[in-house]
Amino acid sequence: RVRVKYLRTSFKIDRYEFADEEVIDDFGAESKVYLEVPWDEYTAPYNLTVWIDPLDEITEGNEDNNNDTALVCTDLVAEEIEFVSPAQNKMSLDAEKFTIDGCIRNGDEDDIAFPVSNFNVTLDVKKRYPNDTLGEAVFNTTEYVEDPLYAGETKIRFEFDPKDKFETGGNYTVQLIADSTGDVCESDEDNNLTSVDIFVYNTSGYTGGGDLIPVAEGEVHGRVVYTIGDSSVLRLEPGSEGTVKYPDFIPHTADEIELARLFVYWYTSHKEGERYLPEIADLDVRFNGHSLNLAGNYSDNPGATDFDLGYGLYSYDVRDHLTNDKNVATVTNHAEWRTGVHAIGLLVVYEDEEEPLTKYWINEGADVMMAANAKHPTGLPSGDCITTASFGDVERNDTENVSAALLTVLGMYVSYDRSDLHSDAGDLLEFNDRSIGSRIGTGHWVYHYNDSGIALTENQWEDVSDYMKRGDNLAEIQSTGNYMLANNAFLRLIFPPDLNVVSMTAPEYTPIGIEHSIDATIRNDGRSDAHDFNVILRVDGMSMIRRTDLNLPAGESMTLHLYNWTPMLPGHVYNLTLEAEVLSGEDWCEVETDNNVLTQHVIITEGGFGNESGPVGSGREGERTGGVFMEEITGQVMNRMISAALGEGGGAGIFSLWEWILKLGMLAVCALTFEIGYLIEQRRHNRRM
Repeated sequence: RVRVKYLRTSFKIDRYEFADEEVIDDFGAESKVYLEVPWDEYTAPYNLTVWIDPLDEITEGNEDNNNDTALVCTDLVAEEIEFVSPAQNKMSLDAEKFTIDGCIRNGDEDDIAFPVSNFNVTLDVKKRYPNDTLGEAVFNTTEYVEDPLYAGETKIRFEFDPKDKFETGGNYTVQLIADSTGDVCESDEDNNLTSVDIFVYNTSGYTGGGDLIPVAEGEVHGRVVYTIGDSSVLRLEPGSEGTVKYPDFIPHTADEIELARLFVYWYTSHKEGERYLPEIADLDVRFNGHSLNLAGNYSDNPGATDFDLGYGLYSYDVRDHLTNDKNVATVTNHAEWRTGVHAIGLLVVYEDEEEPLTKYWINEGADVMMAANAKHPTGLPSGDCITTASFGDVERNDTENVSAALLTVLGMYVSYDRSDLHSDAGDLLEFNDRSIGSRIGTGHWVYHYNDSGIALTENQWEDVSDYMKRGDNLAEIQSTGNYMLANNAFLRLIFPPDLNVVSMTAPEYTPIGIEHSIDATIRNDGRSDAHDFNVILRVDGMSMIRRTDLNLPAGESMTLHLYNWTPMLPGHVYNLTLEAEVLSGEDWCEVETDNNVLTQHVIITEGGFGNESGPVGSGREGERTGGVFMEEITGQVMNRMISAALGEGGGAGIFSLWEWILKLGMLAVCALTFEIGYLIEQRRHNRRM
């Protein structure tokens, strides 16, 4: 029934359907009843009215709230554009791919959203000019929605390689268009589009590739040491200065300073509006009061971000200004903006003839890196975030009997939790494709080393002895999500002395009571002289003598008379052990130690009168762990020395006075015992008689 109250009107009823009535038998106070609405195929928006008590069969206090009308429709709304990776402020053509989510919604709170499917959603990218006008589409990409979209919001993902879509970086506008081909009849056709202005960088400073530069290499009988003194983070206002003091780490026995290099690890920026822009540090650096000239100037910045700080490394030659006492570095900020200094490092190579032969390589530079992570999605794969340092011209004999170590310095370092990373570790440290160092949390470096702003690995100098090879050797510092600034890589090869106990003059067989001269031949197979070493002779584990403060040049041998030994236990097998104690220094330890010990067993036999054949020898050599025993001996040999280290066939029997005295003594004791027993028994017999 339709009532028209107007005098003149016209209308068309295009849809008027009755659903089955539902009878509610019991409807208590505050009760709710849910009825199923019979859906038809959607073609266009329409009104749906629901009546309760349509025939006024129940007397109510309020008869005006018995019906409600809602619009049944589809309304596709382009809600939002989310930049998943890279983040909106980190978009660059270096990214592996762009991942963008288009958020669309069907319906609103006041309407009934009819499920819809089989429509298109388009991401349209246009060039944006300085006057904010838009050019033609640079490219677009469309996703087809086949499954029904119910009420609420959903995300449509777009992924593409930016290098395939953009010819160059710059200002662009990204538009999200829902139902871009007009396939759906909606209640509102004016909310299908939303847009975001973006800037795409041509390159990202978060990538690696800024290889560290080799600046020095050499060899010295001495040490290579690195320190940051009492460095702490310096935040220098314009015109202010900071100092770093270095303790007495160079001994007074040092002969000459071969190299001394100062490293200033800095960062700086200034703010314009909401953006931080990088700057180059303007620093005046003095060492022990002397003004310095730059030897190395390196800088880098992330670039693809609105928090763009400048980072860098300045290096200086301070060889002529270094002293054996305390040294002081002073830095003054001449810029009009605040500049930070994370630390001031000092690398010194000095000669000391008491130290082993050492080769070294020095690399420096500045490379900011951060592969994609969940907290800061740069879109960069970890394979693009690698800084390398090369150490060339390593000779074949440099890879043998060597203590090799690598020191890496990060001028800035931030490690993230595992939950923020796309892998278990946030970074890697490798040498010749072999992982080195120890994991500390998700990374390999310790930030705020000694309360400074730099980061070193747990051991600082990491052992790479087993990975050295002839020719070029390569160190790689890689971000797999952590934020870092690679500045230095130092390689140090130490060639310790190698003490080799070649032989000792202990017999294989001997009767008791014979004195033997125990002599030792020791050779230094290393490339460095051995200083102040000790040699110990032990018999059955008991120390018999310890010779101290011995010296042996590289490649030479020496023979020592250690002890005159007389065995006194008949039938015993003695264990004679000769040991050259392992040498070590502050940075090194003797590499090959198995040849520092030689053991020989001496069997005590019965003696003769000097004219019988001795026992047949076994031909055994002295026992040792590692090394080759039968070697040619060079160097000094003591006069009239007889080496009995190698077993031979039996010779003439040896007359031993001590042995015969003991034998006769034992016979006398036996005879006396027999005589006493006989006399006692004789006495007992006489008493019985």
